[in-house]
Amino acid sequence: MKSNRRQKKIKKADLTSRVDVYALLMAYFDNYVEQTASMLIAADEDDEFPYESVAEHDAVVAAQLNAVFTGADSQMTIPSPNWNGAALGRHLRARFAMQLLSLSAEDAELFAEDEMVVYFGMIQMVSEMRALALLLFRQDEEDLEMQGRKVHEFCSKWSEILSNSSEPLPQPTASD
Repeated sequence: MKSNRRQKKIKKADLTSRVDVYALLMAYFDNYVEQTASMLIAADEDDEFPYESVAEHDAVVAAQLNAVFTGADSQMTIPSPNWNGAALGRHLRARFAMQLLSLSAEDAELFAEDEMVVYFGMIQMVSEMRALALLLFRQDEEDLEMQGRKVHEFCSKWSEILSNSSEPLPQPTASD
């Protein structure tokens, strides 16, 4: 009976591992594309882009990712107390300094604390995710290799930023 429990136990993603963060981001991207496609299909009947629905969905995804990368939601992840939260916020503050400086005083106040800058980073990442998803929706299926490369580049870039690791990602083999 114990072996069945071990088999059913899901491996938590280690947020200090670039490979684990990459896999986590791929899963979030796949889910994002699925949800966005559903919204676009439903909206296609009305011939209007569902701006409000997409914005609400983006906010939900950014909040979920914020909970993961601040360490607040450790149900499926293993956060690092020395990285996830304020330290990641400081890292993102440096990375997004120009965008943060261009905010109004009122908006800038929302991101005064380092942990809140993680949320700002998640907003930036989800914005990129949306742009990439919409680009992929507009392309022909003949461009699958290029689409896969763009998704890989997105997840590769953000996995390095969010894990604070430049550990190389595994290369696919011919059998993959």
